[in-house]
Amino acid sequence: MPAVMVRETDIEIIGSIDKTRTIGADKIVQVLQSGESDMEHGGEFTGRPGTRIFHNEQYLVKLHMELQFTDKDVVRWIIKKLETEREYQLYHPQKTWFVVTHKNKRVIANISPFMTGLHLAKPLYSADKMRAYIAQTFEYSIRILHQFDRQLDGGLSNFAIDQNHQLYYVDDDFYSAHQFSDFCNIIGVYLRAIDWLSETDWQMLGGNCRSSMLKHFKDEHWLLVITEQIKDLFMANDFQRANRQAFISGLMELSAPAKKTGQVDVSLSDEHLKEADTKPVRLALLADVHANYEALKVVVDALEKQQPDQVIVLGDIVGYGPQPNECIELLRELGWTVIKGNHDHALVTGNLSGGFSSTGRWVIEWTKQRIKDDNKKWLADLPAFIKMQDWLLVHGSPLDKTFFNAYVYRMTYENNLDNMQQRNLSICFHGHSHVQGIYHRGKAADGFIDDRHIPLNDFQHSLICPGSVGQPRSNHPGAEFAIYEQQSNVMDFYRLDYDMSRTIKLMKENQFPETLYNRLELGQ
Repeated sequence: MPAVMVRETDIEIIGSIDKTRTIGADKIVQVLQSGESDMEHGGEFTGRPGTRIFHNEQYLVKLHMELQFTDKDVVRWIIKKLETEREYQLYHPQKTWFVVTHKNKRVIANISPFMTGLHLAKPLYSADKMRAYIAQTFEYSIRILHQFDRQLDGGLSNFAIDQNHQLYYVDDDFYSAHQFSDFCNIIGVYLRAIDWLSETDWQMLGGNCRSSMLKHFKDEHWLLVITEQIKDLFMANDFQRANRQAFISGLMELSAPAKKTGQVDVSLSDEHLKEADTKPVRLALLADVHANYEALKVVVDALEKQQPDQVIVLGDIVGYGPQPNECIELLRELGWTVIKGNHDHALVTGNLSGGFSSTGRWVIEWTKQRIKDDNKKWLADLPAFIKMQDWLLVHGSPLDKTFFNAYVYRMTYENNLDNMQQRNLSICFHGHSHVQGIYHRGKAADGFIDDRHIPLNDFQHSLICPGSVGQPRSNHPGAEFAIYEQQSNVMDFYRLDYDMSRTIKLMKENQFPETLYNRLELGQ
């Protein structure tokens, strides 16, 4: 391929990662005179269309022909890029950005020491060393996700090893993060492409990933989020599927107690949660208690008369209301099955970044000062979802990869029904929206129904919310719950009066935001 003939005077050095180790214009001229290298998928060099690559035995130059800026913006863009790359601490310290004038055009470019791409390094290193390098790519990606909410292109060709055997990121771009989706997809690519690591190696890599996740995110819930996405990745054969399971074993430390998996995929009535072929005949469903003890007591009394086979609480025991300890202790005493909601998780972890309102944040902070340690631990140990045959029980929505942050409502229900159809789920019981009713899909058009008594026989897929015990938003005050009759395939929805004045009195005494107790009276 042709060389680019330029002089040192055609090159303007802007800066390097380490300001004391800048590569000079003379080196850049030598590389550009060496001729252009081909780029191809799976080859030695990959990159965007429009990027031209040149290298000799010492250095590699990238000319970003695709970047088009006015002359005054070229340097400004590079300076901003350099600031980011220095902050991210991923690149070789000698990486140097410059502008080269070629054919009367100012081209953005960079030069780095020539390194061996990780995708080509296997013949040079042992399996143990290669596994360590792959673990380091996980560490880089997870750190950047946590610190900057950005995603690396984690393909092996985007990492390279220098002469001192140090690993660096060599892609010049960063990408939007999508709740670990891209990271999990890269793990899938590794599992499909790397055939020289054993199951033991993959289990160790899972453990490496776990360590990096806990180091940066400090929250085991995200391990479950990653695990569930990896489970859904396509694997072409038994060898790849076995390696995937080995990776998950290391990620989740599956020798630890089952509660660490964060899910219940089993019998709802068995204390030890073993596999089951049957579902409860009469299933009572509650959601969003929100520390409203007076409302919860009324529902408990009603269910003592109804005598369902099983009761499941779909998350958010705390938040918004004034009696978190009382509600938790009552549910613990009853022994009902309970899953975790976003308010429960926020209280346990202290992470309030998941779209909380100012009032929601205020109550979580208030609750932190009053929650008993054993009640907080109980919340921490709750599973994130229940999967049982063709049912899903979750606080958020079927589409929600975090399990308790996304809503089922008018703008999202069709996509969630699509997801259920793809996963062969007939019913998803969910909370979070605080709105009683069913979004459904059948032979007729999709829709929503909020009658008190709803047969499900005409629905192939149903998104069912029992409403909220402690803070309904259906424009009707009261304590809401539902009962599913499996034999008749019917949902019955209930809304009960309770002594709201006691709850409001406590909220006022504790100086809760006025909007929180006003909305109880309005059912909003």
